[in-house]
Amino acid sequence: LKNLGTAATGGTNSVALSAISVGGGGGTGGGFQGGGTGTLKARLTVGGTGGAAGAGGTVGAINGPGARIATSGDGSHGILAASIGGGGGIGGTLAAEHKAFDQSFAFLGTAVKAIEKLEKDIKDLALHSTGKAGDVAKKVNAGLTDEERKQVLTTIKDILVKAKDNAVKNNPYYAAIANSSFFTGLKELETAYKKNSAAAQEWLKSKNDAKLPDAGLEVSVGGGGGASGAGGEVKVRNDGAILTLGDLAQGVSAQSVGGGGGSGGGAFASGDNKLNLDVMLGGGGGASGAGGKVEVVNAGRIETAGGMAFGLMAQSIGGGGGIGAGSTTETNKKTTLTATIGGSGKAGGQGGVVSVTNSGIIVTTGKEASAIVAQSVGGGGGIFGMNPANATPVATPEAVEALDALSDLIGLVGITADTVGEIRETGGSNQLRSGSVTLGGSTGASGAGGGVTVTHGGQILTSGQGAAGILMQSIGGGGGIAGDVGDTSGYSYRISLGGSGGAGGNGGAVRLTLGEGAGIETRGDGAIAVLAQSIGGGGGYGGVPGLQGQTSLALGRESAKGDGGAIAVRRDMQGGRGFSILTHGAAAHGIVAQSLGGGGGLIGGTSAALLPLGSDAAPRPLAGGKGGAVRIDVDGGITTLGSNAYGVFVQSGVQKTDGSLDRSREGGDVSVTVAGSVQGGSGQGAGLRIDGGAANTVEILSGGSVSALSGVAILGGHGSERVTNHGLVAGDVDLVADGGASANSFDTMAGGTYRSRAGAGLVRLGTDGVFGNSGLFDIGGPGSAAGVTVVGHYQQAASGTLLAEIGVDPRTGARLEDKLQAEGSMRLDGTLRAGILQALLPGQYAVASAMGGLELAPGFAATSAAPGVVPLRWAMTQSGNTLSISPQADFRNPAGVDLGKDAAAMSSQIQRSWDASSLGQAELFARLLTLSDPTAYAGALDDLDPEVTHYETALRVANARSSLRNSLSCPAFDGDTVMLSEGQCVWTLVGGSVTRMATSAQDSGFRMSGVSYRLGAQLELSPGWFLGYTGSYGTGRLRADEAGSGTTSDYVDGSLALKRQLGPWLFALSATLGHTEQDNRRFIDIGGMQATARSKSEIWSTGARLRAAYQFGLGRAYVRPILDLDLLHLSMPGYNEQGAPGMDLRVRSSSKTMLAASPSIEFGARLDLREDLWARLYGSVGFTVLSSDHYMTSSAFLGQGPVGEDVRIASRIPDKLADFSAGLQLGQSHGVQLSLAYEAHVGTGFLAHTGSGRLTYRF
Repeated sequence: LKNLGTAATGGTNSVALSAISVGGGGGTGGGFQGGGTGTLKARLTVGGTGGAAGAGGTVGAINGPGARIATSGDGSHGILAASIGGGGGIGGTLAAEHKAFDQSFAFLGTAVKAIEKLEKDIKDLALHSTGKAGDVAKKVNAGLTDEERKQVLTTIKDILVKAKDNAVKNNPYYAAIANSSFFTGLKELETAYKKNSAAAQEWLKSKNDAKLPDAGLEVSVGGGGGASGAGGEVKVRNDGAILTLGDLAQGVSAQSVGGGGGSGGGAFASGDNKLNLDVMLGGGGGASGAGGKVEVVNAGRIETAGGMAFGLMAQSIGGGGGIGAGSTTETNKKTTLTATIGGSGKAGGQGGVVSVTNSGIIVTTGKEASAIVAQSVGGGGGIFGMNPANATPVATPEAVEALDALSDLIGLVGITADTVGEIRETGGSNQLRSGSVTLGGSTGASGAGGGVTVTHGGQILTSGQGAAGILMQSIGGGGGIAGDVGDTSGYSYRISLGGSGGAGGNGGAVRLTLGEGAGIETRGDGAIAVLAQSIGGGGGYGGVPGLQGQTSLALGRESAKGDGGAIAVRRDMQGGRGFSILTHGAAAHGIVAQSLGGGGGLIGGTSAALLPLGSDAAPRPLAGGKGGAVRIDVDGGITTLGSNAYGVFVQSGVQKTDGSLDRSREGGDVSVTVAGSVQGGSGQGAGLRIDGGAANTVEILSGGSVSALSGVAILGGHGSERVTNHGLVAGDVDLVADGGASANSFDTMAGGTYRSRAGAGLVRLGTDGVFGNSGLFDIGGPGSAAGVTVVGHYQQAASGTLLAEIGVDPRTGARLEDKLQAEGSMRLDGTLRAGILQALLPGQYAVASAMGGLELAPGFAATSAAPGVVPLRWAMTQSGNTLSISPQADFRNPAGVDLGKDAAAMSSQIQRSWDASSLGQAELFARLLTLSDPTAYAGALDDLDPEVTHYETALRVANARSSLRNSLSCPAFDGDTVMLSEGQCVWTLVGGSVTRMATSAQDSGFRMSGVSYRLGAQLELSPGWFLGYTGSYGTGRLRADEAGSGTTSDYVDGSLALKRQLGPWLFALSATLGHTEQDNRRFIDIGGMQATARSKSEIWSTGARLRAAYQFGLGRAYVRPILDLDLLHLSMPGYNEQGAPGMDLRVRSSSKTMLAASPSIEFGARLDLREDLWARLYGSVGFTVLSSDHYMTSSAFLGQGPVGEDVRIASRIPDKLADFSAGLQLGQSHGVQLSLAYEAHVGTGFLAHTGSGRLTYRF
């Protein structure tokens, strides 16, 4: 069958592309639903009975490239291909009707209306199936008031009770009720209904309501009695696109069933009273027949949206079975579910080979909607889905009485009325709903599972709860998969896994091959990315019905027999891009592989470990078999993000009654190789867990890693585990998690790393286990002190390294240290690499101890984990069975650093603090010791000294000299000559300045910008004698070359001058006083530790100047030599920094006195612009020499205590400057004058520019 176009269907059980071959009778039937009451049990049987036989033929289906398939409706598969031997067919798969009733439903009128419809459907169906109608039917068809409807109910009840009492089986009307089969599928639609089925279906169609009431249901899928016959070969290929919308609507469903079977299903709509459901998948009696080969290839795109709507399902069943489905609604009574998946009564037959290849895209969004399901079951079984819906039932007394009477009547007319299990009415609105699901054959059912192979190179995405990416099963002895597609809230299930009564058969080989770039992502809770099972003796997977925490797991103690087969998960090639597995939900494991003998399996959940560890559950001595070999190769990435999720879980052995393994029973060898990354989830999750097995090996290759968000990397069971690590293992390792073997081993090879978990780590290898380290053993990882206990012995080879970090608590000084403890013996060779935590002080730190004795090899030595510029030695001391180390640092002699005076002084201060174990600087010590760049160390020392806050001293020298100069100036031309003369004036000046000092080998540089405002006046005291005064206010902002450091300042100054003019001579004496307030910030960056020390400081400046000048007239020009001699004094009160704990400084008070000499020559000329206006053009050149080139301060770390002398730091002051100026003065001998001036002072690495404008009034 081939589709090259578009196929679309709508409605329940509307398959788009269907190819079916049935041997031994059978075919395709519709689904059925109902909503009756009482102890009524309905039956649906799909499969041969008695001696039915016949093989299914070969079936093929293709959805070609570009072809499209779309279906909408429950049970409406995209492609259904089935070959069934021994009779059977497709019985329909329906989900429950989800009815919503509002609060008014509690009132009588609405309740009566609902019951009326229920009874009306019964009578109308009887009418249309028999052609007869009674008085009651006529009344029901009429339009009635609520009171009349109530009377109808009473009449119905009376008639039904009367019928029951008189046992009027032959009454035509009530015979019509029985014979009409208002439960579709009851007694295979009695004769009366069959005769008029067309008319009845037309009537149902006209009503647009094919969901008739029902109360109880039994579904059997598979042959009975002596049914037999093999399933034929089934091949399906999809190169196009498939979309299904509906529960239990598979994108592709491919089945080969031997011994009778196929697909069957049923559902309850809203009902009342005592409900029960009994489902059996698999042959009964002597049913037999092998499943055929099933091959499915998907190179296209498949999307499904619905509960248990698998993207792609390939199934081969021997001994009868297939797919069954049932559902119930919410009731106010007790609901009991019993589901048996597996053959019974000597049902037999081998499961066939199942092969799935996916290179396309599969997306599912429903609960339990796995993307790929590949299943081979021998001994009968298959898949069962349960959907408990959420409808509210009718519960009025009239309704209950009427329906009870109807139930009794049906019993009188011969329809089975037995119950499954014990059923009691609970009354009221209580809802006690329970059930049991059994996966596995019984009473001699046998047959081996066939080989199952999946090759996945495409992309898979599932979003629903319990929706696996790939689910693979090979089961012998009956069993399969059970799941639910609806809300399980309020339901209590008991899942039984494994065969009983001698059911037997081995599980077959299961192999998954993951191609380059293959991807699997699941987003729901309990959604395992890959689940691979090979189970002998019956069992399977119970789905995730326990999301509400009300599901229990039980394995029977009966004599199920069979071995688990081999399981392999591997890459299809080496090199290239690996596969990717990503899960998001709780308990959404990456890869789960189970090879079990004697029956069993698992159910999913989210609240705890997947299966118990070392429980006290009862063993199953009658169960026979053993687990098989399992091989998992991780050549890609496995990441699980949810709680309680394993990256990889492997189980091989025989389970006890709770699913944990029996340590006395045999499992197969387990081999796990990790070339990529495996990350487990949080909570009780782990990167890798191995349960059982025998001689188990785990190898992490170079570049591979195993870890978990929970901090548990690897868990082992009672098998013997040998872990070889060439890559990275991070987290706890417990190879005796269930109290098993005591002699496991863990070897980290050269180039490999083991990193224990942060905090209290654990490596449990057993009392005789050995941890061999030829690589790196990192205690707790970086950044915090940790401890790790090795239960067993620790042996470190000559190539091995033990990495331990030490330090102190920076607040209390308490010792912090990584420590390795061995409960057995310890031998250390190779290297101890000592790392440094946040803070460090000198002293002893214990890093290793052994209860069974400590031995240090002669070549064992301690080094720094990260050697720095500061020489650091580690002294080792052994005291008994404990090893301690002590750091010895030399901050004065850093390697490769040429220390200047300031840096040498600071390094000496740090050394004194270290030697005194000054707690305040413990973090500073740690940072300096980790610096590996000589330039970074020099920069750190520069950051630590306070010179950046003292650059203002150089500027205060310049400002003081400027103040002295400005008080000496009120010149103007004398008459019409070029000679300058002093006079009386008032003036104001606004100036701006920019100063730049370059970085030197000793000091960093800065850039300063400022603005000043100045007022001045000059008076003539007597002929030739003048008194001058000036005062100013200025602001400045200094930015150091060190990012983040600088000052802002405000200053004021005042100056007085006394002048004597004698012709061309001018003699003057001036004095100044200034005050500066600074806000300082010193940014510190040492090895990533950043802080800003802030402070407020002051500078007082005083000075005096003596000037002598002589002017030579040269026509309309002049030359004027000038000599200034200055006496200057600076003082700075002490201050403290804050904001950088451990690096804040206490700066002592300081002062400085110096002399300055400044000879210069001024050149000028006069231009007469008009009779009363002239211009003076002038310029000067000179130089200044100061008696000192620095300002010295003393400081110490704040709070460090007495550690000797303070550190003395010199701040640079330019002592040799070339001075230049130029200006323009416009004015007259008396009146207003305007001046513009520029000055420059240039020194080595220093340049200051000043521009000003001055307005003068001369009188």
